Amino acid sequence: MDLNSQVPGATGEKPFCGQKHPSEIEDVLIKLIRVLANLSIHPTVGRTLAVNSTCVELLIHILEYKSIDECEELVINAAATINNLSYYGECDSQIRKNHLHIAELLLHLLMKNNMEGILEAARVFGNLSQYKEIRDFIVEKKVYKFMIALLDSKNQDVCFSACGVLINLTVDNDKRTILNEEGGVKKLIDCLKDFGPTDWQLASLVCKTLWNYSERITGAEVSFGEEEAQSLLQLLTTYLEEEFALQYITDEDLRHVHKACWEKDFMPVAQQLVKRIQTLYTFLEPLPGPS
Repeated sequence: MDLNSQVPGATGEKPFCGQKHPSEIEDVLIKLIRVLANLSIHPTVGRTLAVNSTCVELLIHILEYKSIDECEELVINAAATINNLSYYGECDSQIRKNHLHIAELLLHLLMKNNMEGILEAARVFGNLSQYKEIRDFIVEKKVYKFMIALLDSKNQDVCFSACGVLINLTVDNDKRTILNEEGGVKKLIDCLKDFGPTDWQLASLVCKTLWNYSERITGAEVSFGEEEAQSLLQLLTTYLEEEFALQYITDEDLRHVHKACWEKDFMPVAQQLVKRIQTLYTFLEPLPGPS
């Protein structure tokens, strides 16, 4: 899964803005922002654009003054460009300087019944949540509830973006318990079950989130729940078997990449998580009764 999102519509499909065509000005803006979005993937150009106050302010203005209901493609392209620029976290980044205001605007996108808009908002939150002020905002505004709910989407891209936010939240000690809400732990395990064998990067992200969540916990049942802990341990044990891990990929070239992701991204964190769960269960195992 690419870290930088390719801007929607770049392949030339017919633009869509609610039930109407974009105005001439909107159409020009859409084309311009597509160019900026794709240019911003290049590290040198991206950093230059990220520190350009005029460029970032114009993107923010679009989110301020245009609703996704009015012009879907314009708003989604603007959010996608902000997402690409948010990867450049230098101190003089205009995204970083305006991160709280951008977060407020993204919250409006999350509340709309538009999955493309929700996905772009989640992607930006995944990048911005490296900053503590944004993590506090996410908790204060209950944004994390949206992210936990997105784990039910059965869409790999959506789950990946939601996990990106949750893993950053669980860096903070005082925010780890949010996964106890809305069935967050179970939903993460379900994600691992649904997508693990075909997407080891996503599986790794789930494991890292659960690793952060379970840090400084004295019992597996306390952190995961007994049923969830047993299910997670069984899944991880199975996924760590190479024969199982590679059985879904038949193409030799793809198999090579898949194996590399499994070995590099998934195995190290999964092995550590298995050890933690096993240690916690050993610690909690009841003593035998008197004979």
